[in-house]
Parts: sequence; structure tokens; C-alpha cells
Amino acid sequence: MSPKLFGFALISFLHTLFTVIWFGGMMVTLFTYMPAVKEALGPGPQTKRVMAVFKKKQRIWVYVSMVGLLITGLLMSNRNPQFVRLFSLSNPFSIALTIKHALVIVMIGIALYRSIVLMPKSLPAAGGAPGKVGPGGKKPEGKPGAEPGGKPDMGSGGPRSAAAAKREKLNVTLLIINVALAVLVLFNSAVVMALARG
Repeated sequence: MSPKLFGFALISFLHTLFTVIWFGGMMVTLFTYMPAVKEALGPGPQTKRVMAVFKKKQRIWVYVSMVGLLITGLLMSNRNPQFVRLFSLSNPFSIALTIKHALVIVMIGIALYRSIVLMPKSLPAAGGAPGKVGPGGKKPEGKPGAEPGGKPDMGSGGPRSAAAAKREKLNVTLLIINVALAVLVLFNSAVVMALARG
């Protein structure tokens, strides 16, 4: 195998690996991990804490995959003689590639919004409502149904609790949308490969 051919094989391998990490991670999270955690632990604060820790660790791999896909994708596109430029509509191959890139950009936007905007600022306490926990796992003393400083307790069904529930619902909805977009991207990738070989 020539060095040039080996280099392209390595780029293709990395592109596939980054796709599996990001797309596969989303699908496993939605269809298997989230339902399993909720079934095992119930809908309480422990489940929320586990999911928050999982999202915090998983987003690192998502960020790496995003950058890796962009770099390897550009290198793979440049190798094809039908490639003209980014977002070109000059031939069927370029049109399919443009659709794929547009879908991926939308996915990246959704992923960053979920990771940066919707990610909880602090982890829920293991034995109670989200917020700070004192020594021995006890919440700091204060007014019933309130956190120190007079803020409504996030776990007492107050406004902050309702906002957190709404944010979590939006988070799951956006995850479903991104999984659907990932399926479209995979199908579009198959179209691009077919056109490249044709």
C-alpha cells in the first residue's frame, strides 16, 4: 500500500470513528441509556444527577468528534474530482455534499445549544433537590421551601423547578431532532459515496 493510499484510508477510518462516537452516542443515549437509568433509579434526583454527569463527560467526546469530522470531511471531499468547492450546486455530487454539510451544521448548532445553554449549572444533590449540599449530605438551613438567600427551592415545585423541567423537556426534544438529522446525514453520506463511485 502506497503512503498516499494509506493516508486516505486513515482519514476515512477517523471520519467513520468520529461519526460512530457522536451519532452512535446520541442514539445509544436516547434509545437505551436514558430509559435504562430511569427504569433502574426512577424519576428522582439520583437519576438527574447520573444523567447530568453523563452529559458533562459525553460532551467532551462530542466536541472532539465535531472538529474531527470537519477536518477529515474536508480532506475526503478534496480528493474527489467532482468536488468543486464548499456549498457548490454545480453537479449531483456537490448538491448531495452540500445537503450533508448543511445538515451537519444544524446538528452542531443544536449540540452546542444543548451543551452550553441547556446544561445545568450545578449537579443535582445525590439525596435531594438540585443545589448546594452541606456536610453529611444535608442542605443548608433556611426557610422551608427555599434555598439560602430566599431563593425558591428548585425541588419544591416552585418556579425554578418548573423552569428546570421545561429545560429538560426541550433538551430531550432537541436530542430526538438531532438523532433524526443524524439518520438523514448517514443516508446522505451513502448517496454521496454512490455518486462518487458513479
